[in-house]
Amino acid sequence: MTETRTQIPKNRSVAAEVAEANVDFYSLIAYKYDLYEGGLFDSFFQQMLIDDLDRITASLRHAVKQPKALDCGGGTGNIAGKLLERGWSVTVVDVSPDMLAILNQKCQARQFSPSIVNQTIEMYLAETSDSYDLICFGSVLHHLYSYLGVVSMAADRVRPGGFFYSNFDSVITKRPFLGACRR
Repeated sequence: MTETRTQIPKNRSVAAEVAEANVDFYSLIAYKYDLYEGGLFDSFFQQMLIDDLDRITASLRHAVKQPKALDCGGGTGNIAGKLLERGWSVTVVDVSPDMLAILNQKCQARQFSPSIVNQTIEMYLAETSDSYDLICFGSVLHHLYSYLGVVSMAADRVRPGGFFYSNFDSVITKRPFLGACRR
């Protein structure tokens, strides 16, 4: 059996190749992602996420009527769904149209209306100037070509008193101080 590989034009960036690989990968597993990703079906991890989001929501309740969140790489909506349940206005950005289609089905069934953007998070952050009370990444940073660049762009969009939240990301920090930063 001969393997065929699509040639990437020489002027394409490595980041574009990584994004394309993610789209291809998730087109194959999107339909079973919620059963595959441990952070989604493990009750311990789900409770940890729920507790974190409850604390974040409670800390903003006095200052913001309807907090605004950006769910980066939100996929099938693990974080977005929980935020929508809590009354947040949510924008979900993901490179995978297949994952977003599943998110859209879930939201329609529950009558939720997030803003859904099919784009790389790098492009979204470069092309918009919106700010958020919460910017979150759930098991996505390790899928990015340059996660430190994305973290830097995202951190600049967190409103004063807001939160940058990342969970289930197996990345090795080159800047240990980022883990201790608080706004």
